[in-house]
Amino acid sequence: MLGKQLFSLFITAALLCAFSGCSNSADTVRASGGNNAKRHLLIAGYATDIDLTCDELFRMPEDPENRMAVSVHYYAPAGFAILEEDADWGKARPQWGSPREQRELACNLDKMTKVFSAKGIPVIIGEYGCPKKNKEEDSVRLYLSSVCREASAQGFCPILWDVTDSHYDRTTCKMTDPQLKTDLFQAAEEGRKAFRSGTADSTAAED
Repeated sequence: MLGKQLFSLFITAALLCAFSGCSNSADTVRASGGNNAKRHLLIAGYATDIDLTCDELFRMPEDPENRMAVSVHYYAPAGFAILEEDADWGKARPQWGSPREQRELACNLDKMTKVFSAKGIPVIIGEYGCPKKNKEEDSVRLYLSSVCREASAQGFCPILWDVTDSHYDRTTCKMTDPQLKTDLFQAAEEGRKAFRSGTADSTAAED
């Protein structure tokens, strides 16, 4: 049942990607029949980028049912979270986790809180992750668990994205790194506890 509900949610999200930014996109889905009159709608942010989605030019569709959430992706900094090797547009980084990088993470997600969550619009981190090739193992664990913790502390739903079996083996249906699994569960619990107590870190990044 849960799988069917999630499938319906993401099918609706895919449809809304085509309408994102159109004022009547919610009306189009609501009028299409079935459960669409009341279902939750997932709106993809502009290019699923936090800064672009938080820009004043981005507008959520009007929805008389007020049942919408916004989705963005998190792969910052790209040198660590995307690049395995140097590219013409950036330099690969093997490490992550300095105090400044931790503050930058909190600052980035805090933008979504101020623009959306504070106005009653739920936020889903629809993708986040990083490769393992040419990365320090401890940094991979720290990055993935830190994003999970901070997103949970902000009241968001973080979704670890892995289509390469780097972190989750689809054959055995198990995490490939048991320590990472433990770290993620702990991070999620710590984040939810911080959210419930109102102690999420919204400290701005500093040089």
